[in-house]
Amino acid sequence: MEAEEFVDNVLSVLPRFPWIARSEVKRFKNRVRIRLWLNKAFVDIYHNAEERITSYAYVEGGRRLFEANNMRIGWHLHTFGEIEEHVHIPPLSAEEFLKMLEEELKKRDKL
Repeated sequence: MEAEEFVDNVLSVLPRFPWIARSEVKRFKNRVRIRLWLNKAFVDIYHNAEERITSYAYVEGGRRLFEANNMRIGWHLHTFGEIEEHVHIPPLSAEEFLKMLEEELKKRDKL
């Protein structure tokens, strides 16, 4: 998927997640970085259209706590709080990652 199409897809799903306070998009040649703010915590989304790499990471207190990406070993999830763990998963959209994150944050009374 091209970088701009990826950005459009991500931004189009944000209204479904009212806990996202704001978004910031940085565009590079064939890459984009999107940051979604939840007050002090945030989600970093990275997409490299040329290399077909996508990464979603939830960062709180300066630490990655939850992540999914398709780097090196194909699509995999780093489970919440167990960032070293790798669980193979099917390809994941931004909306699917945000839904998973929402469930994890609700479990922990953070939403």
